Amino acid sequence: MRHDRRRTGARTRVTLVQLLLLTGGAVSGAAAQGDRSGWTRPADPVTIGANLYYVGSEGLAAFLLTSADGHILIDAPFEENVPGILDNIRALGFDPRDVRILLHSHAHIDHVGGFAALQEATGAELRVHAADAVFVEAGINFGVPDGAPRYRPASVARGVEHLETIRLGDLALTAHHTPGHTPGCTTWSGVVRIDGEPFTFVIVCSLTVLRSYRIVGPGASVPGQGADFCRSLAYLRTLQPDVFLAPHAAWFRLWEKNTARKDGNARAFVDSEGYRAYLAGAEAQIEGVLTAQGHNGGCATLTG
Repeated sequence: MRHDRRRTGARTRVTLVQLLLLTGGAVSGAAAQGDRSGWTRPADPVTIGANLYYVGSEGLAAFLLTSADGHILIDAPFEENVPGILDNIRALGFDPRDVRILLHSHAHIDHVGGFAALQEATGAELRVHAADAVFVEAGINFGVPDGAPRYRPASVARGVEHLETIRLGDLALTAHHTPGHTPGCTTWSGVVRIDGEPFTFVIVCSLTVLRSYRIVGPGASVPGQGADFCRSLAYLRTLQPDVFLAPHAAWFRLWEKNTARKDGNARAFVDSEGYRAYLAGAEAQIEGVLTAQGHNGGCATLTG
């Protein structure tokens, strides 16, 4: 399926083999992330609510939040997607040079690989949780062999702390440190007006356990990674947003909801049940990996 428009002329530089290295072929992650052929396929921007827009590719998210005093952009999925992101910002009537702040979800190429190019195009400052900044500034993918595939390093201007609120004009975004998928995995929350009413939203980072990860036991990829996944899952359950958003379009059924919105359902993106379903699926995968890697009792015994 092609979502609205397709731009031509840009070659995809990330091969399927590289994508498999990045994702580790995660079983449940692969299903949740959808068709990877859409990761670098351009798509038109989507209005989620007042001042909140999806400007990424068909499969990978970039979120634009706008204000009279400048804009915030969350995630930069692959450098080859950056021209499309910039086109989408312009198509919405905004100037990319008015983007003041760049934020990230987590340090994998499909979410941060375009930050260097976006910095060049916008002049915006990049803010990343310190635990992921080391990877972004080195152009390294966390948790995959040799950090491959590499991407252009980006300069991080400032760190982001747990429960810090990023303010720009009338925009307010709260950072939630939800480690596991990466050490600095950051979930974002705020309020968006939809159909004239305020709704809370969450842009979840990720709870996918990649196949390349060993999250428990003496050979754990990162000490405490399994407990991080479990604690982040429990924490995310406390947020209870009205609107569920994520770095992969398929996770929150972007295109299905956008069709419903165009057909007259102004509140198509209001989906608290979708958020709960995402967390339930993540819990099943995390618990399954813990058992497969030799930890009996699941999250309850790992963090209790």
